[in-house]
Amino acid sequence: METYGPKLEKAIRDYMAENEINATGQTSSSVSSGVFETSSSIVLAIGGSKAFTVLQTGRRLQIKGM
Repeated sequence: METYGPKLEKAIRDYMAENEINATGQTSSSVSSGVFETSSSIVLAIGGSKAFTVLQTGRRLQIKGM
């Protein structure tokens, strides 16, 4: 599993560069991966800065007065 993390990080960075999603390079350089194991599963987690999270999930819609 550890070999897939860096490959996935690179694929995300390449995608961001190809689609001009990252102006300064800080968001793509914040992308990281980690492998977590339990007795019954293995998880490959991908994360990054708050800006990276917003790219993945979008911003919450905030309505004034609520």
